[in-house]
Amino acid sequence: MFVIMFGMPGSGKDTQSNRLANTFNIPHYSTGAILRKAAETDTELATFLEGGGLVNDNQMNDIIGKLIRNDNDVGWGMVLNGYPRNIEQAKYLDTTFPFDAVMYLDIDEETAIQRILDGNRGRTDDTETTIKERLSVYREKTLPVLDYFQREGITPVLKIDASADPDTVAKFIIQELWKIRNDI
Repeated sequence: MFVIMFGMPGSGKDTQSNRLANTFNIPHYSTGAILRKAAETDTELATFLEGGGLVNDNQMNDIIGKLIRNDNDVGWGMVLNGYPRNIEQAKYLDTTFPFDAVMYLDIDEETAIQRILDGNRGRTDDTETTIKERLSVYREKTLPVLDYFQREGITPVLKIDASADPDTVAKFIIQELWKIRNDI
């Protein structure tokens, strides 16, 4: 089962990705973890990231491509979280690796902001102002990826109400993915 977990900051992507990975016994990769893993063997990338640099699309596509092709754990599936973040990355992924579903964790911004503020997610920059900036970037750069997936119809998009408690959301996601898995 190859799944893309999609949603704004605070929608529960990490929580639901971990639960999904455990249920289907597949790895979960988040953009941050992917970059940290790549930086372990690429000192230039490590130095670049430590300096606050943002990885361009070609670099990110290359890193994701190598991960999917070379990681033996990916053979039966994976949950990908935090990628693709823009249309170019989505096009690369769609034409290079078939995914079974995009799980869109839908939540309103006020709930997302409150979750991040209440959740102490470990980011020292999590103030209401910085969170709103991250949400603005999400709306501008990342949300169009969802429209792309829906328009192209290559990968099914399942819209999930992520405002419920994590157990309810996880149960619904798993039920929907079992339906897809049985159709594969």
